[in-house]
Amino acid sequence: MKPVAKALLMIETTVCFAPAGALLCLGLLMVPTQIYFLITGPGEGGLTGPLTLIAWTAGGAAGVVALLNLLFWIVDRPSAFIGRYWTLAGAIAGGAALLPYTAGEVDSPWWRLVGWMPLVCSVHLIYLGRDFLFPGK
Repeated sequence: MKPVAKALLMIETTVCFAPAGALLCLGLLMVPTQIYFLITGPGEGGLTGPLTLIAWTAGGAAGVVALLNLLFWIVDRPSAFIGRYWTLAGAIAGGAALLPYTAGEVDSPWWRLVGWMPLVCSVHLIYLGRDFLFPGK
């Protein structure tokens, strides 16, 4: 891959994943509090709230690991630190973590953009890494 194409791919990925990455950082900050709420017992909302936030954060983290693995493979072909099945599973988990922003009820259409930008970029990256993810097809 040419250096200019690598730079443009990195810019695309950074721009598309920045808002979702900020939400993931906030989720990571909130996970210890949610674990505390799980241990001390259900509050007014029960266990649904803490478990949902922990699941979204875990899915987002798996998606980031899959994204990095696929980016490393695309930019430098022989390098990949996890296998293709784990990469696909992480991409599915990351996409599932974004579903509430894309298909759920949101306050503003900007939240839809926060969910759709990483999904569209992920589809593009999966297309570029199709030889790694789907060999022999």
